Amino acid sequence: MHYDAALNYGETNNSFVDHGELLPGNFRASLDSVIDPRTGQPACRINVPSAQPAGFVAPTGITQNPANCVPFNPFGQLNGPAFFNWAEATLNESAKITQQVANANFRFDTSRFLTLPGGAIDVALGAEYRRETSINVNDALALQGLTFRAAAPTAPGQFHVSEGYLEVRAPLLKHYFLAEELTVGGAVRQASYSPFGSVNTWSANFVYEPFGHDLGGIRSVVSGLRFRGTASSATRAPNIDEAFRPISPGFANITDPCDASNIGQNVNRAANCAALGIPVGFRSQTAQSINTVTQGGDVNGASGLRNETAHTYTLGLNYQPDWLPGFAFSMDYYNINIINAITLPATQTIINNCVDAPGLNQQFCSLVTRVAANDPTRPFQLQTVKAQFLNAAALRTHGVDFQASYGHDVSEWTQHWGMLNRLDGRLSGVMIVNWTQANRNIPFQQFPNIQNINEGRVGIPSERGTIRLNYAQGPLSLGVSGRYVSRSALFNRDATRIEFCESLSPCQVKAKFYTDVDFNYKLDTRYGNAELYGGVKNIANTKIPLGGFTTSPEYEIFGTTGFIGIRIKQ
Repeated sequence: MHYDAALNYGETNNSFVDHGELLPGNFRASLDSVIDPRTGQPACRINVPSAQPAGFVAPTGITQNPANCVPFNPFGQLNGPAFFNWAEATLNESAKITQQVANANFRFDTSRFLTLPGGAIDVALGAEYRRETSINVNDALALQGLTFRAAAPTAPGQFHVSEGYLEVRAPLLKHYFLAEELTVGGAVRQASYSPFGSVNTWSANFVYEPFGHDLGGIRSVVSGLRFRGTASSATRAPNIDEAFRPISPGFANITDPCDASNIGQNVNRAANCAALGIPVGFRSQTAQSINTVTQGGDVNGASGLRNETAHTYTLGLNYQPDWLPGFAFSMDYYNINIINAITLPATQTIINNCVDAPGLNQQFCSLVTRVAANDPTRPFQLQTVKAQFLNAAALRTHGVDFQASYGHDVSEWTQHWGMLNRLDGRLSGVMIVNWTQANRNIPFQQFPNIQNINEGRVGIPSERGTIRLNYAQGPLSLGVSGRYVSRSALFNRDATRIEFCESLSPCQVKAKFYTDVDFNYKLDTRYGNAELYGGVKNIANTKIPLGGFTTSPEYEIFGTTGFIGIRIKQ
């Protein structure tokens, strides 16, 4: 038996200093300056009683003795250090994160008392306790609302978790007919989170190799073929920020989906906006931003966050045949479903999701406040949006990954080719392809048929791949790489959106293929080992995709570029 135990404590402290933060109350007092008749010099009105009209009210939020007010000159650069010392402040903020961990792990096999046809069972088990805390302390002036900063209040958060696990690997068969290897495994983990409750996760897997490397002395094309598969259920509890982020005010620029110019972009909007009482032809006032409030998921309240859960299934094969040494091929199908996904929706997303479902979605509508219908000046206008972490979405994706690689010494090919016999290095290549069959976000879990279709759009192409060839001989290495990105849509592909390819020109980014070349040369110098490297990216100068500037990492935006450098290791 092997075992280990550990105790760990970690602490991170951060301090932030913000110089030159304007104090609005002090600045308003400075801006209201007059000529003091007693001195003939500029002075703040709050310190010149004779210049104060009837009903004069001094500015609020002054942080220093008003007698120290320094008048502000808005013309020219005549304001000295005394003014800035009065009208500005240095703010201090600190953050502290701690983690305490205690764990113990045990590993053994059953060879002393149980052996299966494939060998002994491997067992691992253990337990762990973890406690995490976080606190952010804002500046006192900011907390009092005396600066332009929308300060988050001091609100510490913490949680602790106790968990135990058991893992088993059982070799059922080995060196049997049609079962060169058959191994199964599994794991289970039970965890108790405070205050998130108890969760259970599990996984099961298998490896199956039907044929050995010698079938009756006859090499077989199926030797080296292995199948593998996994099924698992995983759970993630909210982290401290998601659960305990304190209330933070802010501002956001938005568009109103119920505005007459936007209401037709979704098939459900008109009915839902009418259900809110918003009249036909409504025009929103979006010239200025609206107030926002951001906070954590309020784990102790009725809207408390729940753990998100992922169900994952994979099935694949690996092929390394005897008849082609140096070659390897793998293929894996994956299917991932996440429910109760924890997300912090953007302000615009919250507003849209309120009215884009088949009916009013109260999870999002409860976060949106509009001006009362009987307001004489701004009826139904958006007023405040509360953004908080929610178990709002479900995520689904499935697809297939392919990978093939091959490496071979070229001397066998070149030794009889005259001058080419000097090429005795190694040629290698690898190709990786991903086929994303689906990548869907379900914004309303109560309406699973409404899905954001992400696959095939810019950023998540349906097919992408890379291929690389490399030749290495002695200190020199030469390589050429190719990257492929399939055609991608620039429009929203969701079925509920009134937006199609015909509404944009162009509406697709054509498939792109980029070619790069590079080299690496190793040097021995008196300063140590060195590497000279360089290359050219996008040697065919494939153009930037049409349809507007895109920052998607799939595409080259600078045309053909070159680079060269040197690394020295002492």
